[in-house]
Amino acid sequence: MRWSVRVKAFFFPRFVLSAAGVLAITALVLPASARADQADELIRKGIDLRREGRDLDALESFQKAHVLAPTPRVLAQMGFAEQALGRWTDAYEHVDAALHVPADAWIVKNHSVLESSLTTIRKHVGELEILGEPAGAEIRVDGRPQGTLPMTRRIHATAGTASVEVRAAGFLTITRTVLITPDELTRETIMLQPVAPMGASPAEAPRAPEALSGGGESGHPQEASSASATNRRRLAWVGVAGAGLFAAGGVAALLVRESKAQWFVDASHGCDENAPNRGGAGCNDAYQSGQTAIKLAIGSFVGAGLFAAGAAVLFLTSQPASNAASSSTVGLACAPTAGGYGVACAARF
Repeated sequence: MRWSVRVKAFFFPRFVLSAAGVLAITALVLPASARADQADELIRKGIDLRREGRDLDALESFQKAHVLAPTPRVLAQMGFAEQALGRWTDAYEHVDAALHVPADAWIVKNHSVLESSLTTIRKHVGELEILGEPAGAEIRVDGRPQGTLPMTRRIHATAGTASVEVRAAGFLTITRTVLITPDELTRETIMLQPVAPMGASPAEAPRAPEALSGGGESGHPQEASSASATNRRRLAWVGVAGAGLFAAGGVAALLVRESKAQWFVDASHGCDENAPNRGGAGCNDAYQSGQTAIKLAIGSFVGAGLFAAGAAVLFLTSQPASNAASSSTVGLACAPTAGGYGVACAARF
């Protein structure tokens, strides 16, 4: 007779615990006094790491201490490390939370240090409030969930640009870049538009935000083109007027320069360009005034030329496409004469 024996093996599932999980279990099992001792040891270790410039390792040590025995002191230490790492929002929340426990002995002793730290942190943190619809829409700031609409509290964000995303089922998601000003409140209103149902006619589909804003050109291309051409012609005449004003200014400057030059060369004044202080009394002033005038004249004529060129371009682009090829070039140019005491202008049409 044969006997057979069945052996049934039992396999137990294996659990892989993270460091945070181990600390959480430890916090439940150990007595309060033992947890406090371990937390103090981790705080001391974190402070030593900060002295060595290892702020990231120190922050990890403070976080472990906070899991074991959360105290205002460990919150403050976390905030100091985060401040050193440039994690301004986290630093603000932790240092501010520590200061809100004024009865703690460690906080009383280090109150001035905490206040100084918070003052520095405030220079890098601003408040943000998101308004809008629909109710229940999820808000994310720089990828981190920050509640839903309507917001029940203002949130803190690092100064600078922040990416704000608002999304809800059945609505178009909106992502917007918002400028956060240090130690100030920034409000942003975001209204989500519903997604058009499948098969809906274009008239029933929601309009894009650009269409809702009332922007854009006229629905009649010819009318829009005509209005645009009219505006360009008006600007062109402004350019012609500007060119004329600059040219007139240049002529005036040349006349001043000629007057000063005549005074300077008058023998009765005893002026000499190569003599100390240009010679007699008033000679140097006359000489400098003449030099300034010629510089102003040159600048004015250059400005006149630029205005004239701009006007010419505007005149050309204001012509209908069918007449663009046959239109003449319009231009105005002014320059000093060869003698340096006058100005010559030429126009082309």
